[in-house]
Amino acid sequence: MIVLANDHLGKSLHGVLFNRLTAFAADVTPEAPAGPIVEFWLNRFYSNDGSIQILVELNQQYEVVAHAVLEIQNLAGVVVLSCHQYQADKADLQRFDELVEYGRKLKQQIGAAFMTFTTVKNVKAYEKRYGFKAVRTIMIDYDALEKALAEGEADG
Repeated sequence: MIVLANDHLGKSLHGVLFNRLTAFAADVTPEAPAGPIVEFWLNRFYSNDGSIQILVELNQQYEVVAHAVLEIQNLAGVVVLSCHQYQADKADLQRFDELVEYGRKLKQQIGAAFMTFTTVKNVKAYEKRYGFKAVRTIMIDYDALEKALAEGEADG
């Protein structure tokens, strides 16, 4: 995977990235409004905010076949590296191994206390293969979520 920059390639992928990241967020983190969050990430990325990184893998036709979104956060003085998204069109452990290795090197480089990874599947495999530890379950009241999203759309 390559780390995108705010250059010709990064800018040419804007629409594809917005659609791909939004679809992922709507599916994996439905408790949060996908569009505004992705817009926030992309605005930061295109304003050269180094605390947000977007990694992609492209095929021969320059189509995105995998992506990751990493964010360096400062939570009350504690630096944390969060992988908010990782999605590959085809399962590929080598690609994921490379992402985890990249994340661990970045974590060390920035002095992060820990790295988080958001996922809804393969939890046991991530624990066993990479040493990640599942630490919580998020429960969502979908009726309330759908109502809040509908009200937000009506307001906005």
